[in-house]
Amino acid sequence: MSRFFLPLLIMVFCFGHASSSIFYKVTVHIISAVPDQPTPLTVRCQSKDDDFGNHTLYYRQEFLWRFVPDFFLGRTVFFCHFYWGSKQNIFDVYNDRIGLVCGQFSDSGHNCYVEARSDAFYISRGHASSSIFYKVTVHIISAVSNQPTPLCQSKDDDFGNHTLYKSQEFVWRFVPDFFGRTVYFCHFYWGSKQRVFDV
Repeated sequence: MSRFFLPLLIMVFCFGHASSSIFYKVTVHIISAVPDQPTPLTVRCQSKDDDFGNHTLYYRQEFLWRFVPDFFLGRTVFFCHFYWGSKQNIFDVYNDRIGLVCGQFSDSGHNCYVEARSDAFYISRGHASSSIFYKVTVHIISAVSNQPTPLCQSKDDDFGNHTLYKSQEFVWRFVPDFFGRTVYFCHFYWGSKQRVFDV
């Protein structure tokens, strides 16, 4: 028996058993929590290899599927396109980062609940309404010595002027808008210079 073949047999023996926790299954649940007016939620979920087609979800209905994540390469990605009336959004509902949020490693696998609400998307490893899908934290950090003053705003928020000494930061957190329209911008002043852009 070749020196290559024996390690291969050992590898199959160690990892090939279907009940091994290395081959845990993930179940993704897409749940509608938006009103049926103006239209019910329509969702189309896909990966590089799978396309589940369009699914119309009335309030509290769900669409789900199961899969075994790519253990060795860690590149399993599923994304969904959501349509509600004239509004739409598209994003990953499962990837390596989201997998860490929505489930614990176990022999029986885990569940990822993605709930679409009118204000945001929510994710949970348990009941779909138990935790928020994601929050974004923005850190504005000064790396200059002449005390920049950022003025950061959105359509709904104005955080006012903040003078930052070198290595100081100004931070805020928010839940992105359901329809992908969240925009924050900052006006930076330092010395005689200034600049404004979306952060």
